[in-house]
Amino acid sequence: MAKKKGCLFLVGTPIGNLDDITTRAVETLKVVDVIACEDTRQTRKLLAHYKINKKRLLRCDQHITYAVGRELVELFNQGLSIAYVSDSGMPAISDPGSALVRLCVDNHIDVVPIPGPNAAVTALATSGFSSSSFIFEGYLPRKPQERLARIQRLKSLEMPVVVYASPHRIKRILKDIASEMPDREVVICREMTKINEEVLRGTAEEVNLELDEDRTRGEFVLVIDRAADSEDNRFVMDNVPSDRVERALRICIQNFEMSPNNASKIISAILGIPKQEIYHLAVTIPRRRPPR
Repeated sequence: MAKKKGCLFLVGTPIGNLDDITTRAVETLKVVDVIACEDTRQTRKLLAHYKINKKRLLRCDQHITYAVGRELVELFNQGLSIAYVSDSGMPAISDPGSALVRLCVDNHIDVVPIPGPNAAVTALATSGFSSSSFIFEGYLPRKPQERLARIQRLKSLEMPVVVYASPHRIKRILKDIASEMPDREVVICREMTKINEEVLRGTAEEVNLELDEDRTRGEFVLVIDRAADSEDNRFVMDNVPSDRVERALRICIQNFEMSPNNASKIISAILGIPKQEIYHLAVTIPRRRPPR
């Protein structure tokens, strides 16, 4: 009788706060024979937090070599169970785990998901943008021309776009977005669920100005609001006179020196108009220059 093959468990781990993990995930890590991981140092911290000791760890990063792949297949064929964890979040989403899953599929090895936190979905929920559908873009290209071309293709989408960004590229990405979508609202989630967690809202230019050197550390998730459609534009014109909206915005921006983003939030709440449409008008109103 042939020996039953082992299986791969894709285990979702915290994106920041170590307490954000399911009971099932912890129990799975306790009982598997081997834990494959993106970075053994990060995984040891998680295991130590939950007092999971004496586990064999196998590094399995983006450079999965033929030798590592062959070793994994052999372990599965021996009937061993293996859990894969990334540094944070749900494995195989913009993560080396996708190659491991493909390896298992090609070798007829069962893959069992153990759901957990996901940075993209968490940021989208925090954004307040319409989320009935969205685009997950992952990491944008590193080369400036390729990145700008990608942003140009994204700007016409009528659904939010979620982007991952490293600390040393976030300001350049925001600059590129500002050049192509100067009026579009964005939300940046920095260091989600960690001690220095922060959410910034506004246009790409406004948010970029807020990010000083100390605030460009950590991991970033950027959510870009959808392109406005003609139906939303008609809503503003049909229900509230545009001159009334503009007059209210001028008072907020020029008299009370509010940012276009904050002014739009207030007018939206008072008049019951979608904030995005008010914002398109708000950014056209010049701010009052300080006296010399």
